[in-house]
Amino acid sequence: MSLDQLIARLEVATSKLEALAGGIGGGSSSGAPAEVGAAVEAYDEIVSGPLRKFVEAANSIGGEIKEQSIIFENAVKAQREFVVIVSKSKKPSDSAVQELLKPTSDYISQAQEFREKHRNNKDAFNHLSAVSEGIPALGWVMVTPKPGPYVVQMKEAAEFYTNRVLKDHKDNENHKSWARTFALILEDIANFVKKFHTTGLAWNPKGGEASAAPSSSSSSSSSSSAPAPAPAPAASSTSAAKPDTNALFSALNKGGDVTSGLKKVDKSQMTHKNPELRAAGVVKAVEKEETPVAAAGPKGQEAAKPPKFALEGNKWAVEYQVGNKNIVIEEVEAKQTVYILKCTNSTVVVKGKINQITLDGCKKTAVVIDNAISGVDLINCNSCQVQITGKAPTLSIDKTDGAQVFLSKDGLATEIFTSKSTELNISIPGATEDADLIEFPIPEQFKTSWNGSKFATSIVEHKG
Repeated sequence: MSLDQLIARLEVATSKLEALAGGIGGGSSSGAPAEVGAAVEAYDEIVSGPLRKFVEAANSIGGEIKEQSIIFENAVKAQREFVVIVSKSKKPSDSAVQELLKPTSDYISQAQEFREKHRNNKDAFNHLSAVSEGIPALGWVMVTPKPGPYVVQMKEAAEFYTNRVLKDHKDNENHKSWARTFALILEDIANFVKKFHTTGLAWNPKGGEASAAPSSSSSSSSSSSAPAPAPAPAASSTSAAKPDTNALFSALNKGGDVTSGLKKVDKSQMTHKNPELRAAGVVKAVEKEETPVAAAGPKGQEAAKPPKFALEGNKWAVEYQVGNKNIVIEEVEAKQTVYILKCTNSTVVVKGKINQITLDGCKKTAVVIDNAISGVDLINCNSCQVQITGKAPTLSIDKTDGAQVFLSKDGLATEIFTSKSTELNISIPGATEDADLIEFPIPEQFKTSWNGSKFATSIVEHKG
């Protein structure tokens, strides 16, 4: 245990003793507390101990640090209510579990979105990032078979930023207490999980129905500084981008019956049997099967989706951006990835060393990156540009037309893999700094012939 963690534990122990001393001889205003199990009591120690100290330090600091810390406090208390339900209930259906977890999930999203909305606040960036990286630890409830290590992993991710806070504010007790107690909260949650939910959520097989389980009011009411839990948003940007997979898995579970709903194609509609249909490019439907088709947009185009730019765990999601030339991703980490989905006429700049960058289904979109640890992928793109100012070990281009790639002198060792792609050009620096870029086309046509023992493939070069 580090010195900072030891100090934090001493502060929490002192607070508990003070609370006990203040409560001697005093009765509960709400009557006798509801009976709770050992697991709930252990979680209450986290709420009344390090969490309370954490909130006190945040209130002293104020500003955006206080606001996001309140969201974190509400998330922990929402999970406390969930732990109460688990201790008193039999395991419900998966859909019921998702509904019970929704308050915690909403707070996790709020805390992460809060960091993204206030990235320009350099004074609070490390604090906001610590909470944003650490709060997913509350997702241990969905991890099997060993959720404990997952919490530890999230704690370590948060400590990258809490250590920066301790370094930058070594003379400020409020900031030091904030950083120490936040790390301590995550450590205590990890210990709680290892002790009471070692292999996953331990529901009570002798309990009642989860939907009817009463939650204990002990230690669960929000602090006076915390706002009431916000209602769940109708459709957050994160949930809107995620497809509903329930129907998919339900269909797959039908086995051979999954094709029972498909329409039979008449021979008159088969293009390989009717050359005139191939020439026309249109297959006429049989009149008796004419069915109105729901309009998805002009000429059947995919309905427009709202643009998205957010950090989800370790993935930067840049989706459905149109005409946005000012997308800049800073403060990246080596474990993070960037996923650019169906952006049009946009520019994305990634500063720093990133793990992986993927462009999927983009058109007329440019990406400028410094360094990529794993590599860069282009999939189903059209007229896109990629500039690598540093290094990237691999560049994979698949089902892409009109890609332009610019490599630096340091990046000439990049291995380029292409398949099912056309009009690909790679530009590299000239011999001198003032020289023009030298452009090389990537072969897209090949000749294969039998050489007597095997088929040999060679590049077809066009000389004009």
